[in-house]
Amino acid sequence: KQEDVQVSPEKKRRRISKTYNVAFTLLNWEERDALTSILASFNMKLTDVSEADILVTAGVCRTEKFLMALLLKKTIASPQWLHESKKVGAVLDPTDFPVADPDSEGMLNMSLSLSQARARQRSTPLFNRMTFFITPGVSPPWEILQTLVEAGGGRASTHLEDFLSDADSEYFKVVSCSEDADKLNILPKGTPIYNADLILLAALHQQLNPDENILHVR
Repeated sequence: KQEDVQVSPEKKRRRISKTYNVAFTLLNWEERDALTSILASFNMKLTDVSEADILVTAGVCRTEKFLMALLLKKTIASPQWLHESKKVGAVLDPTDFPVADPDSEGMLNMSLSLSQARARQRSTPLFNRMTFFITPGVSPPWEILQTLVEAGGGRASTHLEDFLSDADSEYFKVVSCSEDADKLNILPKGTPIYNADLILLAALHQQLNPDENILHVR
């Protein structure tokens, strides 16, 4: 019987004749230091995720950098990409090292590969034409939500008065929390009020599901 020929993983992996800007998230300090050293050996730079080509992460998560990477359609790779590149002395293709984290995917009720596929297939940004009116007590802080909304092609505002000009628009959403209930009195009766997960889960799943994130109706 003819035996199957086994090809070594090293032969299958594609080498890349370019360097990348790289961002990190969900790494401990020891791993971060080790990977930073590998980056330097290949003349690659550690940058902010908005300027990065690759996000290296130990797993699937809801950090600002991870959600930004999804919104900006960045390649997301496991730390093994850099460790294996160091072993062979050449930059390997980061797309050959996807993040495998079924436990976190199950806990977050999402599929990273599905979210990435949705992002790739979208012809316009996730939050295209949308404006989110965000009250000050919402967590995570305004600055993080603004960054995510703008990365998704939308606009974030703290001026609820502006919402009144077109309160019925499907592109206008109010994001608030119970602590800010007194700030919502100016809104028309029947206005849906959403929690921050409207933005966070939309970025994570790469699809907007307003009906699932209603805090209450004014």
